[in-house]
Amino acid sequence: MSATAGASIKIQTFSRNTKGVDYAIGDIHGCYRHLEKQLERIGFNKKVDRLFTAGDLVDRGPENEWVLDWLGQPFFHASSGNHELFIKKLYRDGEPSDEVLKKCYEFKKSGFEWWGTTSKFFRREFISRIRDLPSAMEIDTSIGKVGLIHADVPVGYSWDDVPALLDLEPDDQLRKNLFSSRDRHKAQDHTPVRGVERVFVGHNVVRKVQQLGNIVNLDTGAYHGRGHRWPGEGGLSIVRVDVGWSDLKTAIDSSKNGKGLLLG
Repeated sequence: MSATAGASIKIQTFSRNTKGVDYAIGDIHGCYRHLEKQLERIGFNKKVDRLFTAGDLVDRGPENEWVLDWLGQPFFHASSGNHELFIKKLYRDGEPSDEVLKKCYEFKKSGFEWWGTTSKFFRREFISRIRDLPSAMEIDTSIGKVGLIHADVPVGYSWDDVPALLDLEPDDQLRKNLFSSRDRHKAQDHTPVRGVERVFVGHNVVRKVQQLGNIVNLDTGAYHGRGHRWPGEGGLSIVRVDVGWSDLKTAIDSSKNGKGLLLG
């Protein structure tokens, strides 16, 4: 396991898993009890298998504070999502004022109100952990290089361009697109990302796993069963990172809306 050069980790790279299976998962959003059940269903082996997620570990779900335990598991690997970036920015200059925090809690759509009930110890630990998260991840697999990044690689840019995009100023729109873009999703753009076999993303909630070119969106709304956009639906999707394209397409086509796809 290694990282690109620089003051902070941009793309964390992982060598091929020769002993177990590597899986990618969509946005967890504090639904860790559901995650445990999904891992049981696919027969996840914590001794040799690995689990990768491209961020949004907390907010909206019921078990947000479990995140520290998961970040401490050797088989669990995460990069930053826009929700982690929001918290890092909020605490960039130290403890924000009560007034600022209150405004954040009042923005119900973000699901951040749980933060107000946490201890100072939890906040310190969580902020410390997410400051160490990479911005993206790259895995060597039997099908070639597989990438994970939270939202998208902008259309027209290659995977090899990502480190340079991450070097842009935080408020640069191209850099922000890596973590918050909805452009490809709205346009249903199938333009592939060059320089990589497959890219797993999340951020844009879909009712079933979606493939656009070689980008695979796994965010099937883990928290939506709690009365959000699609009441009664929602589920974490977990996919083996090196599954063949034809097998992936067959599984997506046969899966049910809002139930989460489990493909080992």
